[in-house]
Amino acid sequence: MSRHKEFIDHMDAIEEEYLRLEPRADYDPCVVGVVRQFNRTFLLYSTRRILEMHVRSGMSYEEAEEYFEFNTVGGWYGEQTFIFLNDHFDPFYNHDEPTVEETTEMT
Repeated sequence: MSRHKEFIDHMDAIEEEYLRLEPRADYDPCVVGVVRQFNRTFLLYSTRRILEMHVRSGMSYEEAEEYFEFNTVGGWYGEQTFIFLNDHFDPFYNHDEPTVEETTEMT
């Protein structure tokens, strides 16, 4: 049994209500954790894993991003709406800023 399957089975046993993306066979491996807020529980999905799953299914990376943003992130399912971790880019590296070497050369 996979770790994701064990985790989801555990969540099913202890939590009364939470939503899962469908089809579960595709999206369950994209779960990276649980988020709690007051009396609500959410599965935390990895954006990177979801995009990789779509690319493996035949989409280009750009198609996967567009599909994900419009059809998944763009959906509202009430208070239990899904939560996504933006782990598909490096937030600490801005590709538009010059490197230290480039800055030194400019002066």
